Amino acid sequence: MKKLQATMLLATNSTLGEGPLWHAEHKMLYWVDIEQKIVHAFEPHTGRHRTIEVPKRVGTVTGASNGKLIVGLQGEIAELDPNTGRLRTITLLEPDLIDNRCNDGKCDPAGRLWVGTMQLETRPKMGSLYCIGHDLIPHRVLSGLTISNGMGWSPDGQYMYFIDSADYKVRRYRYSNQAILKEERIVLAFEKDLPDGMCVDSDGNLWIGFWGASRVGCYDPTTGEHLLDVHVPAPHVTSCCFGGDDLKTLYITTAREGLSEDQLKEFPLSGCLFTCKPGASGMHANNFSIGE
Repeated sequence: MKKLQATMLLATNSTLGEGPLWHAEHKMLYWVDIEQKIVHAFEPHTGRHRTIEVPKRVGTVTGASNGKLIVGLQGEIAELDPNTGRLRTITLLEPDLIDNRCNDGKCDPAGRLWVGTMQLETRPKMGSLYCIGHDLIPHRVLSGLTISNGMGWSPDGQYMYFIDSADYKVRRYRYSNQAILKEERIVLAFEKDLPDGMCVDSDGNLWIGFWGASRVGCYDPTTGEHLLDVHVPAPHVTSCCFGGDDLKTLYITTAREGLSEDQLKEFPLSGCLFTCKPGASGMHANNFSIGE
């Protein structure tokens, strides 16, 4: 198995950095700090980094077909103008569950948003996975989840992958243009390393950030083979995505949350943004087809 080393790109000191997104049209990397209620924006060509404050915990950020962003906030999904910071609610999400928040989310090949929820104190079985399409109505697809997390689609669009971190497994479903997941199959199972966010490369391999394990792992979901590890000098690796003009740069988010003072002294780069060139390439992120 090949082993690589990630390098620190930005000293962001995120409490809970998550959900990196390469926006090809904006030529920008976006990601969130859930607990600090911040959307980060980084432009590699200029080195410019800025932050957009939002009023609620923000679990995910995706692109939209109108050039704006879609963010999963606590209790709602909103449209965000990255230039002005203006927010517009497009639908409520679990408004009756005030202790739940959005966690990971991505758009599928049909332009729909898939977003998961979880309880603030990680109470078991309180979260769900929703699909939000052109009607802007959240359709619950999976329920009884604890830490709804990483997701992605195979390059041929046949399968969707999904992680509920609490059960240490990656599941594969037969994907269709309907908001239905069929033929569930466990493709990866871990004994001690907690899988968090995930992306899929152009070869169909899964790249998974591991909470508490200081690494991103690359796996073949058809065979279960562990192909590669990227070591990250921060214990809580939360997610990753491929970006850059050639989609060959791996961007990695991390968190400081849950680390003791001694651990933070040992791993002072926790919460920073990291990068690596692992020799693989990603796929363009799908945008949310808003108003279409």
